[in-house]
Amino acid sequence: MNQLPVDEPTGACPARRTLFAFQAGRVSGPEAERVAGHVETCASCISTLRDLIDTPADSLEANFLRFCTDRSYLLPTSQPAYVRLEAAALDLWNHDTCSLGDSGAISVEWEVTSLGNIGPYTVLEVLGRGGMGVVFRAVHQGLKRPVALKTIHPGASARSQSQERFRVEGEAVARLDHPNIVRVYDSGESEGQPYLAMELVEGETLSVKLGRDIMDFADAAELVRSLASAVAYAHSQGVIHRDLKPSNVLLTRSGTPKIVDFGLARMLGDGPQLTASEAVMGTPAYMSPEQAAGRTAEINEQSDVYSLGVILYEAITGAPPFVAETKPRLLQMVQRGEFVPPSQLRPELPRDLETICLHCLECSQNDRYRNADELYQELNSYIVGKSIGARRPSRWRWVGRAVRRRAPRVLAGLLIMGTLVGATAALMPRQAVSAVPNGESEDVRKELEAELDKGKPVTLVGEKGWPKWFRWVSGKESQRMQLEKDGAVSAEMVGKDHMGVLELLPDTRNDKYKLTAEIRHELGGYGGFIGMYVGHRVYAGDLKGIHFFAHVRFNSVTEVPFVVFANGKRHIPENQTSEMALVARVFPDETWPPSIHQELIQQGGGRLKALGPRNGVWHPYEMTVTPTEVRATLNGKTMTLSQTDLSPETLLGGNTWLRGHPFESELIRKMRPEFAPKGGLGLIIYPNSAASIRRVVVTPQPVVP
Repeated sequence: MNQLPVDEPTGACPARRTLFAFQAGRVSGPEAERVAGHVETCASCISTLRDLIDTPADSLEANFLRFCTDRSYLLPTSQPAYVRLEAAALDLWNHDTCSLGDSGAISVEWEVTSLGNIGPYTVLEVLGRGGMGVVFRAVHQGLKRPVALKTIHPGASARSQSQERFRVEGEAVARLDHPNIVRVYDSGESEGQPYLAMELVEGETLSVKLGRDIMDFADAAELVRSLASAVAYAHSQGVIHRDLKPSNVLLTRSGTPKIVDFGLARMLGDGPQLTASEAVMGTPAYMSPEQAAGRTAEINEQSDVYSLGVILYEAITGAPPFVAETKPRLLQMVQRGEFVPPSQLRPELPRDLETICLHCLECSQNDRYRNADELYQELNSYIVGKSIGARRPSRWRWVGRAVRRRAPRVLAGLLIMGTLVGATAALMPRQAVSAVPNGESEDVRKELEAELDKGKPVTLVGEKGWPKWFRWVSGKESQRMQLEKDGAVSAEMVGKDHMGVLELLPDTRNDKYKLTAEIRHELGGYGGFIGMYVGHRVYAGDLKGIHFFAHVRFNSVTEVPFVVFANGKRHIPENQTSEMALVARVFPDETWPPSIHQELIQQGGGRLKALGPRNGVWHPYEMTVTPTEVRATLNGKTMTLSQTDLSPETLLGGNTWLRGHPFESELIRKMRPEFAPKGGLGLIIYPNSAASIRRVVVTPQPVVP
């Protein structure tokens, strides 16, 4: 089982056994680097890893894979239980060591040996892991009732703080009986390990859903109304949650939200006051200003109301209100209330729903809803069409927030400017969101090409507004275009199965040219890249056609998954995205099988900071194209594909799938992809991603005799 293939062609997908060994931590050195770089962007390999879980015939590998890596970003966590694992997994553990470092090995060994019985429960599989413990899928031996069994790691159980948090969670949830709070059935201790037996929720977390979709306004209001009802009930029972966030909300298969993880809960009137360090425990992006500042005496029911407001903000905009590169900066933003009103991100947002959200997010508790029941009543009024009681923050309050962050000497100027702007805005009609124009004007295309024929630069997209000419080469039925609040044009692929290719120029008319642009990554999960492409051409044939072009891809939104090697260390530092790269790609028409989708060659260019969705950061971009070279620079990093890299011999050398492809096609058998500078250029958007572009200019380069 430890033997690895030695005859894999360079650039091809690793063999199935290699992928398993890599993810189990038994591949190291250059081979591990090669496999890691490939897996990051290959949908086929990710699918193979899923197959390790899904295929009953490989239950041994599948279950061992579950133990040997944190795969929450890469593999689904709601697969059917594999009950035939005890003997096989333990035998593999005893005779074929998985080296993950000391702490990792202890954790894995404990999880493997825990499979069996914990108290009166038969453990079936691992559902999830956290810093303090593990949650198993289990069944009560007598009642045959399925449960989520929460336990503490052996190392964590030795710490009094972890023991106390576990005890508080058990006591807190035991008090509660509400349809939107996960119930606790039982608690106890088995061989020195405490456990909680909780209601098993089949579904996904709210954070997963929000990472995939922006919610409809009505659905978002209904969701937070249900959560407010649950939180109000918890408060009436003397329990403050203190860590409300999307990842602590489970959604059943029918969509019912249920609050989980009361590990940071505080009992009203019980025990000593919190220390300042305990007050700031939790997730900074979702905590209240008083909690972020460590003002322990002020943490009360209104602190949970604030967190519900953050959840509502993210549900209606697709991003949390506070995003920063460092925790201190994030805590500072929370304390100062530095966020953009949600209507600036979604202009169509109903006024009353935004008012409710902003009322939750007031920095001062005096301006916030007094309790969760008030929030529940307000959302109920909004949903049934009645007037709400809250009033919108005045223009002066927003001006005041800005003034407090600046020097006193600019106070008078800002107030005067706010007055003039307010008076002018009151007299001007609200600008409507522009409808998407027809971008395929023949006259405009001819004008652009005429300027290029003269060797003059042409602007394809300006500082603001729509592109001068555009068309969707792929993904037209799954795209959404709009003008953002700052006037920049954005495009989004709302489907999970289609790549978006937005052409901004069908023919560059020159063999040598420079493409410059600024691009902003708005949305995108793991693998949700965006970029610009050049040299687009189509190989037409018996099954429509295959597209070929060179492009840069990058992700500045989402952190790369946790990858484990034999030494137990992260392959990629925390808060780093997948590697940006300059690649040559073949891409099928939408009717083709997805397995034809392939990067034929790539040159890496480093990693970016994961800034989160709607981060507002523009990335400068430059691409120089000649018959002998494609050179791209993004954020100061340069990547180059040479003429040799782009030759058919190189492109086909490591991609034997083009020969003997299971789909018998004359086009595939005879295809010889070869890059040509003249061709289309534009924006490429991976599924479930969005990007904004501006200042897109093509400049012909002089021909040197």
